[in-house]
Amino acid sequence: MARGYIRDADADEAAKRWALAVFKAREELGITRRQLARYVGVTVRHIIRAEREGFTPVSHIFFPICEQLGINPAELGFKGCFKNMIDQWTTKS
Repeated sequence: MARGYIRDADADEAAKRWALAVFKAREELGITRRQLARYVGVTVRHIIRAEREGFTPVSHIFFPICEQLGINPAELGFKGCFKNMIDQWTTKS
């Protein structure tokens, strides 16, 4: 673990739920990783990492992916600052 880096178990679990939700929704909709990457404006490698590693996403990628795949971000269990961003986004939508 890198010095000064604090792991948050809740955030890790929420990130894993997000990764699984992205994978399942993408597969169910028949969307390729390449198609999703193009829509969001990232590389295919980024989508692969998101699905496999379950990192906490950045908002400019997180929300477009959720929107494209029909994932409700409020149901993923993020807390703190990220939850506040989700709450603001869901009230705008």
